[in-house]
Amino acid sequence: MVPGLDCGQDEEEFPNRSAAAIAVLALLTAFKKQVETEDDLSELRNWFDNFDVDFFRVGINSLLSRWQKCIDLQGDYVEK
Repeated sequence: MVPGLDCGQDEEEFPNRSAAAIAVLALLTAFKKQVETEDDLSELRNWFDNFDVDFFRVGINSLLSRWQKCIDLQGDYVEK
């Protein structure tokens, strides 16, 4: 289990999932629980609208190099 994040899933149940994947699942589950009303959804949309389009473009474009680094290092991409 990822410390501080409870998504109702246990790592032993899903041995092929990394801790990062479980953390993402926990965050998505928490997000789903938080957006319960139209006001919540509207507030979230306004928050995203405050970001420049280039903010997301740069982040998405960086995924290819990050993915390649992970593949090249065979998953051992965390600096030690």
